[in-house]
Amino acid sequence: MSEQSRLIIAEDDPVSQEILASLLAGEGYHIDFADNGQQALDQALADPPELILTDVLMPGMDGFELCRRIRSTPGLAELPIICITGLDDRASRLKGIEAGADDFVTKPYDGDELRARVRGSPRPWGLGTKMSAPDPMPFPRGALSLPYNSEA
Repeated sequence: MSEQSRLIIAEDDPVSQEILASLLAGEGYHIDFADNGQQALDQALADPPELILTDVLMPGMDGFELCRRIRSTPGLAELPIICITGLDDRASRLKGIEAGADDFVTKPYDGDELRARVRGSPRPWGLGTKMSAPDPMPFPRGALSLPYNSEA
């Protein structure tokens, strides 16, 4: 990788920021931190990252709203988003999926799982591919569908 992949981590707790930075150290990522969803969105609009990790519970704009805003923004809508949560109930995960999260990491962090989920970014281009903000994706999410052929 000639250029570092850039991640935005939206996390309001400084201790959690340090833990995440240390768990991802040595992976070759450039990490920018945001203290809330609005800061993360502003950073993504200014310079789109390859991945956003977002805590769910934050003051101001929470992680679910950040997911919704990213998904509704041309040029950012296809960014991979991994939610970080201490919420381990089904309803919270469904709410995150409906908001646009691609994956989840549960607190307390498992370093191996975190690194594997970040490396296995769920979007087709994976880490290391730079997106450009002014170019909207050619097709909105879910716009392509193939006709069902019952004779096949």
